[in-house]
Amino acid sequence: MIHDAEQYHEDDERARERVNTRNRLETYVYSCKQAVENYNGSAINNSDKSTVINACEETQRWLDRNQSAEKDEIDHQYRALEKKCQKIMTKMHGSGQQQYGRNGNDSHSGPRVEEVD
Repeated sequence: MIHDAEQYHEDDERARERVNTRNRLETYVYSCKQAVENYNGSAINNSDKSTVINACEETQRWLDRNQSAEKDEIDHQYRALEKKCQKIMTKMHGSGQQQYGRNGNDSHSGPRVEEVD
């Protein structure tokens, strides 16, 4: 009975890792797609947007077709999607930092509030 419990524990742990890996990929697909679809800046063009959207949709179709994929297969898909999207996402997020300022200070010339003792 203890042997069975240990075996089931190992099976449960593998299943938990697989589900966590799958959730991580699904979250990445969703966040990349949403970020690009909602992006209004000029750092990326329509070609970049369609590249990310198509890659995300392709990965989602793979997930739908491979419900019982192993952790290693899901990790491979994650790395492949990340490779396709990373440069574009970096360009997109990098432009936001330039607009806001490198050190987090607002770079526009609006009113400033200063502390007074």
